[in-house]
Amino acid sequence: MRATTPIPSGYAVKFQRLTPNGWVDLRPADTNTSIAIAVPAAPGVYNYRMVTADAGNIDSPPCVVSSNYLALTVGPLPKAVIDMPNEICMEPTVFNESSTAQVAAISSYLWTFGDGTESTERTPTHAYTSAGIKTVTLTVTNRVGCQSVVATKNINVIRPVNTDFRYSIPACETQVITFTDISTSIEGNIVSRVWDFGDGSQTVSKTDATPFVHTFVAARTYNVTLTTTTDKGCMRTRTYPVRINALPAVNFILPEVCYADYFAQFKDSSFVGGSNSGLIYKWNFEDSDASVADNTSNLQNPQHHFSRTALYTIKLTVQTADGCEFFKEKQLQVNGFPIPKFEVPGKDAICANQPGLFINKATASAGNVTKLEWFFDADRNTTMPDITDDEPRPDKVYSFKFPAVMYPRASATYKVRMVAYTGAAGDCQAISEQVVTILASPILQFTPPAIICLNNGIIKLHEHFKETTGIPGTVQFSGPGVKGNIFDPKAAGIGPVIIKCTYTSSSGTACVDEIIDTILVKPIPTNVDAGATIYILAGVKTSLNAIATGTNLKYLWTPSTGLSDATIPNPTVAALENTTTYTLKVTTEDGSPGDACSVEDNVTVVVLKVPGIPNTFTPNGDGINDTWEIKNLQAYEGAAITVFNRYGQRVYSSISYNKPWDGRMNGDYLPVGVYYYIIDPKHGRAQVSGYVTIIR
Repeated sequence: MRATTPIPSGYAVKFQRLTPNGWVDLRPADTNTSIAIAVPAAPGVYNYRMVTADAGNIDSPPCVVSSNYLALTVGPLPKAVIDMPNEICMEPTVFNESSTAQVAAISSYLWTFGDGTESTERTPTHAYTSAGIKTVTLTVTNRVGCQSVVATKNINVIRPVNTDFRYSIPACETQVITFTDISTSIEGNIVSRVWDFGDGSQTVSKTDATPFVHTFVAARTYNVTLTTTTDKGCMRTRTYPVRINALPAVNFILPEVCYADYFAQFKDSSFVGGSNSGLIYKWNFEDSDASVADNTSNLQNPQHHFSRTALYTIKLTVQTADGCEFFKEKQLQVNGFPIPKFEVPGKDAICANQPGLFINKATASAGNVTKLEWFFDADRNTTMPDITDDEPRPDKVYSFKFPAVMYPRASATYKVRMVAYTGAAGDCQAISEQVVTILASPILQFTPPAIICLNNGIIKLHEHFKETTGIPGTVQFSGPGVKGNIFDPKAAGIGPVIIKCTYTSSSGTACVDEIIDTILVKPIPTNVDAGATIYILAGVKTSLNAIATGTNLKYLWTPSTGLSDATIPNPTVAALENTTTYTLKVTTEDGSPGDACSVEDNVTVVVLKVPGIPNTFTPNGDGINDTWEIKNLQAYEGAAITVFNRYGQRVYSSISYNKPWDGRMNGDYLPVGVYYYIIDPKHGRAQVSGYVTIIR
């Protein structure tokens, strides 16, 4: 507390507090104008003042002058309260409080956890690293700086569960693995065990430590987690990486064996992880005639002798270096002796251009035939089979095409041999033979054009066909657009057309051969129109206006005389001197050389020259100047010509002047004289008139 007004020289001051007994000096009088006041111990309102007087009268109440009162309000301290249970688990725990602010709001917190750590958060999370009694304190401070009394609480940190487990080995995919909980708890009883196997399966909850099994479907390492919970609510987790090993892919190749074979050779094809390294084998041949020692083998590829014909179950068990074990069983038939037999449909008349068919009918006295060898010319070859079949089956059909028999030779014979096997020993094979007859057959050539246009016209197919051996017979053609020996592309239509030639021999063998080929019929431009005849007066320009339908069209006008561009459908035509006929060629072009198809059309540009009208002619039958020859008028299609006599009578008229007037009217010669004519050329040229004289 301090004075806010200056004290005159020679004056003294005193600071006082109001008590129930009146004002009490806080210190003796002096000239110091400020004083530090201790905060009262109890809450309440406290009044203070300063008095001044000359130094000699400062202790005389009537002589002092009092300042204003200073009222100091002292509020109660905030109260810190720790709101925690007496026991907590040794795991991250939220520390709660329920402190009261009293007058001003609490603005700061200070926790100490009894393990050398502290926090200024209101509700901190704390995890102890050791168990036992921990003394926790909380101090709160309000916004005016008042600090609470320190709250203290002793909390027991429960010893954690020693969560642990073990599992059985070998740990193999698709096989059960036993899991055993070996967790222990010093404080509290374990009441819940939750297992997560890390393989996407549902978690498993247990209430006791009884062992149980789980199966992993694939080989890899899984993170298996056990979470235990005690009756005190404390949880603990343990995770182990559990390696699940692959099972071996067990397989083996059965030998083909008959009763006479000295031994059967087995071949292992097992693997794990793409390798057979480190595999352990155990074979069981299930041979009741063999000794105990001979009935098993630990070799990878063992041999075993079977003394009689029977069906045996062969079992191979394979173990990996990780201890994972699997097995496979297969049935092995120890075969009897072979009984070779086969059928040949139509064996006395097999056409050389068709394969002969041979049907397997071979059997075994017991078991199965394991292999067939075919020799189709056994008189010349019995060492290199034409066909070897290691997987024969009853009624299987084999085909073989014999060499051609060339006309005029009619036929040839071949000895066909079948060798049937039931095993590797010599007694495990037998032979069957038959003779077949191969007939001479036609050999055909057919070379029609590969590509034609729709408007190419007919093709005489027989001109493109040949039977090369000379064997007599008849040919028949068939296919779209074919009629007799003629192919009509328009009848076939656009696109690929398959033409078949069938030739039937008439030499007594009746062997038939067929050959096919494809003709591609290409489209042509359609609606090609070079336009109607064009009439122009001499010295006048015009244009051609062609139309056509199709894709990738190309245009060509010939001749190109007077044209602005001979490769477009509508070129400009310069002034022509003479009538010209233009030919338009429209072509479809698909980019393949020689594959273009075209259509042509013509248009004539008629140049209309000034008519040359003679004023006399002599129709006397002498062959000289007998008709009224009007030069250039024939080009004026639709021109109107009228001739009158001196009396105005019409004696001649014509539309277009294609035949010159011979001076007659109704077949009779007109008399000599002068006649009046009117000529209307049309086509933009003015009408003309004048006189013509008939002279004889």
